[in-house]
Amino acid sequence: MNVLLVGNDHTVNISGVQDERSGAYLNNIDVKVWIKDRSGVNVAGETWPLTLDYVADSNGDYIGNIEDGVELIHGRTYVVEIRAEAPGDLIGFWHYKVMAQWRTPETDAMFA
Repeated sequence: MNVLLVGNDHTVNISGVQDERSGAYLNNIDVKVWIKDRSGVNVAGETWPLTLDYVADSNGDYIGNIEDGVELIHGRTYVVEIRAEAPGDLIGFWHYKVMAQWRTPETDAMFA
């Protein structure tokens, strides 16, 4: 399970977004992210959805920053949802379960 660290900023990125029909990288689309609690409610402390920015000169890479003020509770499970939408009704959707944890030497080792 992926981890979100309580009281820390988080970088959210998605790489290599492509049109599966043509294989073309999608470099000018709308990519948004949400963090929701187990009831499906947006977590407080951030304005949702958060829009990810295209990474200049990349092949379909997008990035954004979730601020440390997002209200996560240690030990709780959350859902990160990412939705990419391109013209022509092309939709990509990702759904990740994540656990909120305090930052410790053990969690630092996970990201090393």
